[in-house]
Amino acid sequence: MQKEIYNTFNELGQTAYEAVMKMGEVNLRAGEKLLEQQFALTGALLETGTRNLELMSQARTPQEMLNGQAKLIQDCGQQWLNSCRGTVEIVTEARNAAGELVEENVKAASEKVKQAASKAA
Repeated sequence: MQKEIYNTFNELGQTAYEAVMKMGEVNLRAGEKLLEQQFALTGALLETGTRNLELMSQARTPQEMLNGQAKLIQDCGQQWLNSCRGTVEIVTEARNAAGELVEENVKAASEKVKQAASKAA
């Protein structure tokens, strides 16, 4: 009887370990995607800065420079908006995957506990 209880706890421990590893994978994938997105946004901001310097050196009138900068700001704002949307998608995807893992493991643990309790009784 004690061996059965020990085996049940061993199985629960193994299941918990596997769940933690899967959760780590979910977090790692989300972190990688967020980092890629951050690099892309940083590159876009550097490009915007470069375009602004080019605009300032090539503009013939203040109005031409202001119009060009307004366009740059509009483009930069769109890039930020796209980045924010991408971030929401990545975080939502990670949240859903984590939620599924938790549900699966709570259900499995509950079944194991019920089995152990019925064997003990």
